[in-house]
Amino acid sequence: MSGFRASGEYIFEFWMPKKYFQPDFQQKTSVADSSIENALGDETTLSVHSLNRAICVLIAKVDRFYSQVCRELCLPALHDLCVAIVSSSENRIFYSAQKHIHLTAPVSLLTRISDIISTLSHRPLIHQMFIYPLVSAHFVKVCQCDQESRIAASALAEVVTRLLITESPGMSFNQTLIVPFQTASCSEDCSEETKEQLLCALSQLVLSQADKIGSGWKPLFGSLKAVGAARDEKVHWCAIDVISSYLRIDSPSILSSSILECVPCVVNLLQNSDDSSEVSSAALRLLPNIYSLILYLYSTPHIPNYHLLHRSDLRSKCLDTVEMDQDPVAVPHGPLPWEGKETYEIAAVELFLTFMDQICGTLLTSSPDTQKNLLDMIGRLLVDIANKPLGADSGGVCMSAVILPYVQKWIRRPDVEEVKILKQVIGACTQTVIDMLELEKMSAWRDRLLRDICSLIVECTLFDKTCAVAPAYFTLIANNSTHFSTEQWSIFSNFLATASSQSLRHIKLLNSFFVRSSTDENGDIGDVTSYNPGKLSFRQFIAAVQVFSSRKERFINDDEEDLSSGIALIMLSHGADTHRLEVHSIISTLFTHCLLLQLIASLLLSEDSNPKLKASLIGSTSPIDPKLDHSIYPILYGILSESSETSLDFDSRPAVGSLLSRMLGIEHANLLKILVSSNLIKTMSLLRRFERTKKQELLQEIAKSVKSRSIDLKSVEFEVSTRRSALVCREHAITMYHLVPVENGEENAYRLVSQDFVDDALSEYDKHRDRLKPFVPDRRNPFQQALEDPDTTTIQNNDQNKDDYDETRLAAHRDICLIPLRYVADNLLREHLPDFLPAVSQIVLASPDLAIRQLAVDIMSRLA
Repeated sequence: MSGFRASGEYIFEFWMPKKYFQPDFQQKTSVADSSIENALGDETTLSVHSLNRAICVLIAKVDRFYSQVCRELCLPALHDLCVAIVSSSENRIFYSAQKHIHLTAPVSLLTRISDIISTLSHRPLIHQMFIYPLVSAHFVKVCQCDQESRIAASALAEVVTRLLITESPGMSFNQTLIVPFQTASCSEDCSEETKEQLLCALSQLVLSQADKIGSGWKPLFGSLKAVGAARDEKVHWCAIDVISSYLRIDSPSILSSSILECVPCVVNLLQNSDDSSEVSSAALRLLPNIYSLILYLYSTPHIPNYHLLHRSDLRSKCLDTVEMDQDPVAVPHGPLPWEGKETYEIAAVELFLTFMDQICGTLLTSSPDTQKNLLDMIGRLLVDIANKPLGADSGGVCMSAVILPYVQKWIRRPDVEEVKILKQVIGACTQTVIDMLELEKMSAWRDRLLRDICSLIVECTLFDKTCAVAPAYFTLIANNSTHFSTEQWSIFSNFLATASSQSLRHIKLLNSFFVRSSTDENGDIGDVTSYNPGKLSFRQFIAAVQVFSSRKERFINDDEEDLSSGIALIMLSHGADTHRLEVHSIISTLFTHCLLLQLIASLLLSEDSNPKLKASLIGSTSPIDPKLDHSIYPILYGILSESSETSLDFDSRPAVGSLLSRMLGIEHANLLKILVSSNLIKTMSLLRRFERTKKQELLQEIAKSVKSRSIDLKSVEFEVSTRRSALVCREHAITMYHLVPVENGEENAYRLVSQDFVDDALSEYDKHRDRLKPFVPDRRNPFQQALEDPDTTTIQNNDQNKDDYDETRLAAHRDICLIPLRYVADNLLREHLPDFLPAVSQIVLASPDLAIRQLAVDIMSRLA
């Protein structure tokens, strides 16, 4: 027997081997009723048997004391007893430096505390609420120990199982009972084994008394979230079993108050499980069940969770949306799903939006296969929701105010590593919006959804990691535009124009630092500094060739295929403003612009156009040929005009081209492809519209466009001709007189002679010199190349390349004017030709090309 003093009382524990005492309950009760004197008997000396009987009586009395003390003591006395026992246990576990054998074992003290609290269920609930926090806090502290943690976890589980009650509406006592599990599970000092033991205890509690947990589900899910980060599949399966049991509850009040805590548990399972495991599939199957519970809560009247109502109120005051610096079109949102609804319906709508928000958060951190399955599930839910009780308005708000703003924040994150996954998410959102636009019940949200997805695609053009896919998403929308209204086409066209302007922003900024005809690469307005540490990567170089090279095909050497990646920079500074342009950003944005031009060509040009011309303008894109309203064409023509003007500005600034040529490794970098495409798309579209509508103002617009381009052709012709005539004059200059030395002793005298005198002297010398047989060497002189003048060869090659580029420029400007006029001469009626005579006269005066002369002859022949 040993004693330990705590709070002025002695707490006794008696120890003896089991073989001395193994009574059943009735024997134990009868022994406890006997006295020590009867156990000792009349013997004058204590024998072993009498001593054992006395010890048994004492043990029985102590056991009966702990089993009945909770029923017999008043509340203050019971509280003081619990304080004493807890203090004794704390001193024994945490403050005893030596584990002496005569001290009471910690396990025995924890068991005694459990025995006392387990019988609290017979006392009033207020007593339980007063005593339980004192004991549970001690159990949580002991769970952080190494040796006693398992006993404390078992004791805590036993106490909670005994005290769990069936709660009345509005009560939350069970939540107080299970909070210690959450506290211990979230503690960093608690071992993984103890956490798993706590989870198993909760699992057993759910399996046996799931219908009585009530408000305790909320801290229970908190415990699951703390343990769910483990990689052990057993723990994951245990969590899935608990969640599955919860999803079978049919109490709306319990579901409404705790389902917000359930979804993060499923999210943790998806984030911490492997793709190949069955845990991931099982966790994914839980999400549709949660969605079904949300629909059940929407349809069933109940007292909703006030947290959900508060969140809904905050959301309605500040609805999130896809942000833009300057919105090209103001589109109002559709009807909100919480307007005019009951409180439980409002709570269910907010629960659905929160549920989708948390699923979107899973996309950022989960594995690729899980992301694909989540994207498919999101698409199905938002398309099917129009036929569910939540309604199409909930789906519209979810896509417009939850999913798309979240993806926009994802795009803006500077540390995005998995760009491929991000592109897949944007593509899946685009396809889901397209499917939603086709639903009749989604009519009130069509314009807003189209505006938001187009805004998101414009956001893609602002970042190098996503700008290349923006044209593909615009094309996907355009290919599914069969039922677009005029308002929807206006939204699409305006955002397409915004994306086009964004794709030209870098080259416009670079052009703004140079004046026309500038040849100084250091800039004329401000300072331009270039830094080129190495060559471009192979992929960047291929894109640069497609954008900046005017050659139809370019041979790529073997050494170019092995290019290393580098970051080439152009620093632009003017006053206090400094801009940093990365060369690969210029390439990617202009490549995006080229793809946008192909999309515009597919919208404006029909399939019956010239196949060769269509292939050069549209590329591999299929013609869409929608039925556009007349108000849409000016928006698209504005895009083409901006593209043409930017290309002309680049062409008129040789310094910009030479700077990019040096940094890209491409001879004569230019934007002639963009210039030709933008002008021909516009003029050929006008001709096609005239053939369909027969509006005379369209012919006037075509003639005006050709005349303006002929002015540009004239300036290029004059520039090239001036350069070539100066070169010819330098090459064929004839010296009429020569200075010849005169033999006059020591004086250095010269006399002036004519060219005829020189020719006669050379002829006379040629007659009298010896004629020798020419000698042809058998092998090539290895030093011949070194003896030749390298500067002469370089100059000749540069002049030849310059002539080739001049011809390319002239051909580009001529085609801009010649192709639409040739189409007019071959396809339009005779009475329409006089409208183009001023343009033909202008182009004939601008260029001496024979094709232009032949065009004029053909038009005059038709008019004759």
